Amino acid sequence: MNRAHLALVGRMREDLLELEKIVKRVQRAWELARKTGDDFYIDSAALNLHSFYTGFEVLFELIATSFDTRLNRKGKTGTRSYCDKWRRRFL
Repeated sequence: MNRAHLALVGRMREDLLELEKIVKRVQRAWELARKTGDDFYIDSAALNLHSFYTGFEVLFELIATSFDTRLNRKGKTGTRSYCDKWRRRFL
């Protein structure tokens, strides 16, 4: 493995630890929402689920850009970059 891939693995490990924390927050918020019926906790769970999804999107993009240099290029002004097209296909 080269330096760039080792750095990627390190970053992925850090991000996965953060994603585990997010999962715990979602579980706590959902449990409190069920117990109290308070929409505040449902909102919290929803926002954390969004963070969870975004975290995985970032991870997948990091992996992809480490192997496909086209994803690092910026698109021309007024057009979609290759990366934007990739993200759209991913969704």
